[in-house]
Amino acid sequence: MKTVFQLEDDTWRRHVIKVIRGLRAPKHSGEYKIAIMSVKRIVGPSFAAFTVCAIVLLLLLTFVATQAIPPETEVEVQVVEAETVELDFDEPDFPEPEPLDPSELVDSSITPPETARPLSPEPDRPTIGPQDDRAEMVSDIPLITRSPRILQDLYGSRSPEGRAGAIHEFGGTPRTEDAVIKALRWLKANQDANGSWQKASTVEHVAMTGLATLAFLAHGVTTEHAEFGDTLRKALQYLVSVQRDDGLFAGGRGYTHGIVAYAVSEAYAITRIMELQDVMERSIRVIIDGQQPGGAYDYNFAQGERWDTSVAGWMVQAMKAAQMTGVDIPGLEEAMDRAARFLREDAWTSSNNMFLYSGGRGSGTWNMTGVGVLSMQLLGRLRDPSVRLGLTSLSEREVRWNPAGGNHVYGWYYVTQAFFHQGGSFWNRWNNMFAEQLVDAQHEDGHWTGGHRGGPVYTTTFNALMLQVYYRYLPTYKEPVAADTDIDAGTKYDVDIEIY
Repeated sequence: MKTVFQLEDDTWRRHVIKVIRGLRAPKHSGEYKIAIMSVKRIVGPSFAAFTVCAIVLLLLLTFVATQAIPPETEVEVQVVEAETVELDFDEPDFPEPEPLDPSELVDSSITPPETARPLSPEPDRPTIGPQDDRAEMVSDIPLITRSPRILQDLYGSRSPEGRAGAIHEFGGTPRTEDAVIKALRWLKANQDANGSWQKASTVEHVAMTGLATLAFLAHGVTTEHAEFGDTLRKALQYLVSVQRDDGLFAGGRGYTHGIVAYAVSEAYAITRIMELQDVMERSIRVIIDGQQPGGAYDYNFAQGERWDTSVAGWMVQAMKAAQMTGVDIPGLEEAMDRAARFLREDAWTSSNNMFLYSGGRGSGTWNMTGVGVLSMQLLGRLRDPSVRLGLTSLSEREVRWNPAGGNHVYGWYYVTQAFFHQGGSFWNRWNNMFAEQLVDAQHEDGHWTGGHRGGPVYTTTFNALMLQVYYRYLPTYKEPVAADTDIDAGTKYDVDIEIY
């Protein structure tokens, strides 16, 4: 089964032809839906403008009609004979439109796995390009290139100029950025033809494809990027193709769905590829509906007594990315509030001022505290005592990269972001500790080994994302948000809130 995307701008003439063709397509098809969206885009503003003008004209006519001429006013009528004037003009010579080359409309070079969910089936449309014994499914996804979101708001620092300024401001170096470029080139060289990283992965490859996609997006890559655009395009196509009809992404235990939903949501925010919106909304609906009543998450969205802070961390990141797209997703804000309440009331423990991995597991852990603190920051709970006390507990530990392996890059990924969003002495100390160690541990070809699990794609993507922290987000999360007041109201906390 082949899924083919169109990810390039069209001329107006070609766009009109595609819209007409889409309106003639079956109503269940993706081509018909995209045509309807395009018509609404064009007709909506025009109709609104026409309506406003019509109302104004009607008011003027009403005003004139109601102004009666006083009876004493004399009206002089003068008849003027019309003069006939001949207008001589040449009819413009419009050239005949050139026939469209079908090869310019679709790209049939990508074949997702047989388990892929077909997008916009259109059996009546002729197939183009290499054929096999399976039906080809074609779906055109227009791309608005140079999306304004890449240049402003939370993603503004991902532009080339933004990256340079953020690296300088927040303590990055030319070495850290060189390491990022080398990592992205290694990922590009090791991508499979279908857009995934299955051959280079030793763990669940759909999740690894999601992490790699996040690494390219963090660098400001869109599908038009000269060096990495095609890599991102194929990765997005693969991720969309493995979404099931119920909105769940194929993969294991719930981690995969959270990671891929995060990647797809961020991709939509940056690229505005139209069909990604539907993919994102359905994936976030799974997260909202799969949340436990108390706000927690577990493997496979189980609804029992067990909960898992690590799984919840990816769901929080995905929901935050979806929120930043500006799309109205019913129930999203409420689910984020419930997640914050779960983290504060159930996952955090005052016994050692850390976050628990799961209920009944004793004291909190360093790795899960990174997950919990970052999640609370993303949810806007910067003033919550669990954030400040958790950061203090995290800062009490020094980390050193062990060349022999076993380095917990999963925990480092969360802790790096938690300290960055807090800033100040917390960030300066951590940045001086971790960045050069990662650069020194990188192999010459750009990948990393030595992670605690997961193999080279796992370790390389997490390390690249850590070294992109300087510009991955603007420091929006540092804005103070009033914390809830129902956490151990009688307990005194010695917390000095710093706003950077």
